[in-house]
Amino acid sequence: METISTAFYERYLLVIAGFAGLLYGVDVGIISVALPFIGKTIPLSMAQTSIVVYAVLGGSMVSSLGAGILADWLRRKSVMLSSGALFLVSVFLIASSSHFLSLFLGRLLQGISGDVIGVVVPLFLAETLNASTRGRRSAVFQLMLTFGILMAAWIGWHYTQQATFAIAAAGGNATAITAAEDHAWRKMFLSVAYPRAIFFIGCFFLSETPRWLLNQKRQWDALQSLRRSLADQEAHRQLEEIQTALAASSQRSFDRDSLFQRRYVSGLQHSDRAAWRVYAFHLHLPN
Repeated sequence: METISTAFYERYLLVIAGFAGLLYGVDVGIISVALPFIGKTIPLSMAQTSIVVYAVLGGSMVSSLGAGILADWLRRKSVMLSSGALFLVSVFLIASSSHFLSLFLGRLLQGISGDVIGVVVPLFLAETLNASTRGRRSAVFQLMLTFGILMAAWIGWHYTQQATFAIAAAGGNATAITAAEDHAWRKMFLSVAYPRAIFFIGCFFLSETPRWLLNQKRQWDALQSLRRSLADQEAHRQLEEIQTALAASSQRSFDRDSLFQRRYVSGLQHSDRAAWRVYAFHLHLPN
């Protein structure tokens, strides 16, 4: 019975991680198929269109700077729940947009939540899965991210076909044509609301990672977390390994690990001088 329950929890964790990758992939790919319809129903300048397209990347850039810090401070699970909530908010904000600002904010939230997910979910998997299977099972996130990009193309094709049929049936009626185009791009974004909701709700039933719990001196909770995916004996062994790794990590000072150590800086300076000599030789300059 213990083997069944631990196997189920591990599969459940992989399913939730798969949904996270899927949603991230859809967020990246959906704008390319939705944009032609958005431009026909919301007046956007060329500059505004570019901003809407790249808002996801801008949000990703911003969130990537603090995702790891947030995961350490607020817990991995809490950050995943927050990102899941932002996922949902971004969908409804975009789908209800009637002007540039709300569309931009929705896309920005997509980028922020997506990149936080892209950082925290692989971290969650790495700290939870058994070491013997961690590598190949963590790949489910990247696999589903790629599938999400393909799914975005399929969603776009599906609603584009619907819009094409509706436009043909409109018989030149401008109001009906605009309604069909407006319906198409909004449905493209709303279509992923259900998997977003599944991911958000599913995160509630995950246990916090044992490494984070041990960092908070919660040894008993860390053991219970390990027991959800490992047999009892293996859970105790993994607990000892994590404790050893954390103890070794705490002994390393910043000066030892800093990139500004003398050996690194002096090596960099030496490399710069060598590079300048090569450059000067080719330009026939005195070095």
